[in-house]
Amino acid sequence: MVIEFKQIIWNDDEMIQLYNKQHMGKFMSLCLVRLYITDINNSLTEISDNGYA
Repeated sequence: MVIEFKQIIWNDDEMIQLYNKQHMGKFMSLCLVRLYITDINNSLTEISDNGYA
């Protein structure tokens, strides 16, 4: 479930599709979650190459 969630967040094509369809609420939510997860990943030492520990 976590992996599927990250696939949605990190899939730029999906982000562009959401933007083009003007689902701005969902788009903005994904952007915020994306920034949040990026911040967490940057706070952690590089444990794995997958982007999740």
